[in-house]
Amino acid sequence: MRNIKLLPLAAAALMSLFAMAPSTANAQQPIMYHTALADLRTARYFLQQDHRPQYAQRESKAIEEMSKAIDDISKVVINDGGKPWQQPPPQAGADPGTPIHSAFKLLNEAHEDVGRGTDVPPNQGLQVRALRHIDEALNQLRPLQ
Repeated sequence: MRNIKLLPLAAAALMSLFAMAPSTANAQQPIMYHTALADLRTARYFLQQDHRPQYAQRESKAIEEMSKAIDDISKVVINDGGKPWQQPPPQAGADPGTPIHSAFKLLNEAHEDVGRGTDVPPNQGLQVRALRHIDEALNQLRPLQ
């Protein structure tokens, strides 16, 4: 008799566990995109502070591509109900004395974070476009390392 009384309680606990599982996975996606936004914005800042003329053209193109990626990822965050202006600090231990190297490292981390997200139909390929922009920014900075 005692076991029968515990059965509804066990069933309710199991159902609540299943109900929480999908929301946990969905909650991780905005965090990855927020972290990628922080890394991209910091990388862009580092390159904007570097005023060496020999790197200006490649840095300018990389900054343009990072801005496009930031726009795409911001749209993904907004579509997912998030706020793109609220973000964690960048993860990398960047060194402002070596802006190109720091930007390259941050771009790689942003690429990993965006790549781990999912490109759901309402976002209409924004993740793929953001990854292409990040790849192009990396291509611009790779020879400067």
